[in-house]
Amino acid sequence: MSLKVVPLTLLVASFFAIGSPQIDEQELMRLCSDCKLTAQSVDNLIRKPRQTDSHTRIEDQINLDKIKKTVCRELVQDDERESCRRFFTENLDLAEKWKLKNPKMTYHDFVCIKELKYCCPEASFGPKCTKCTKCADNEHCHGEGTRAGNGSCVCREGHAGQNCGSCSPGYYLEKSPFESEDKSRGRSSCKKCHRSCQFCRQAGPQGCEVCRKGFHFVPGYGCSDIDECIESKNKICGDNTFCVNTEGSYFCYECDRACDGCHGDGPDMCLRCANGYKLENGNCVATRRTILPPEANYYRYAIYLGLCICTCIIFHNNVYLASLIGLCVALYIGASEYLMSGHQTAIDGMKAHDKPMAHSFSGHYYSHVGL
Repeated sequence: MSLKVVPLTLLVASFFAIGSPQIDEQELMRLCSDCKLTAQSVDNLIRKPRQTDSHTRIEDQINLDKIKKTVCRELVQDDERESCRRFFTENLDLAEKWKLKNPKMTYHDFVCIKELKYCCPEASFGPKCTKCTKCADNEHCHGEGTRAGNGSCVCREGHAGQNCGSCSPGYYLEKSPFESEDKSRGRSSCKKCHRSCQFCRQAGPQGCEVCRKGFHFVPGYGCSDIDECIESKNKICGDNTFCVNTEGSYFCYECDRACDGCHGDGPDMCLRCANGYKLENGNCVATRRTILPPEANYYRYAIYLGLCICTCIIFHNNVYLASLIGLCVALYIGASEYLMSGHQTAIDGMKAHDKPMAHSFSGHYYSHVGL
């Protein structure tokens, strides 16, 4: 009976094939889209404002701290802003690596193409970033710019129908002033409707045929934002929160910890002062000098216990040294408790407000002072 020898390379290949989960095409396109969206936001932050060096040449400064706080904030759509923010946070280590090692490369080229391999350069597609074939005006290479697709010519975003000559819902047809001699083949393209429109016939809010949720029609203007914070008949935010209107949406932020109800951010916007605070010159200020969170007592007692345990351990080796240390520990605990007795928290049991805000109707939350 003969045994067949399996080549080592085949075993290694089989191991990686089983152990490495494959990302399907749709998921790969989504990841590339999120990466591009994040890269565009990062790129805007780097180039606004742009710096000039000693030779008056424009140079782009990568301020990662600023990017962390404000990335994705300019995106209007809630789902886009959430996807962008989530992608940047999940790949923060790559952003730091990009700043340190390859600052001259764009975020897109370094993170999306080089490191994560979710995307390809323009006019290429597929796992190996194969060059695309040329397509008609309203068509593009399937999977262009991503590691997915088959390279066939398909309708561009917003285009549909035979020869990609009609527009998808949410887009309108815009004809180019430059037409060929055959008027029936004049160039046209589908443009995305204004963000206030569900359906439209032309650009701007006046071109809306149906307004999106969060907007209403105003004669002479078109679809305009609804201020839910003012116009809502029912209370839309929870207790101890205040409402901030955004375009097509709103957010509910938690009040300052000094407040028991508020109409804005800060201790000067309180309707009433919370327990342990009093009104002074228009601000709710603490009635005691030190405000400690309730869990501070547990930390303090844990330190005391640790000191006592250490003293007991030393006692087995040197009674005199342990006695001296024990005396110091006793004096330390006594002095600490004496000092703490005059500075106990004035808000025992108060709910800690560590989150920057509460929630919005869309389920997303972002700090109004920094992401």
